[in-house]
Amino acid sequence: MQSAKPLTFRIATMPIRTFPVTGGLYEGEFAMHNRFDAITIGGGHNGLTCGAYLGKAGLKVDP
Repeated sequence: MQSAKPLTFRIATMPIRTFPVTGGLYEGEFAMHNRFDAITIGGGHNGLTCGAYLGKAGLKVDP
């Protein structure tokens, strides 16, 4: 039986591109006024796990 390898994680080192969130099609009540490090689509087990790892890596997460 083979022993399990330890999990390793890498943080992306590419420059972060930002996009304006006001103006254009999303002006008014749909405008987002917050900045996020990541957006997780889906709130199941994997979404929760993803948020936990992002928070542990030092990124801002909002429950």
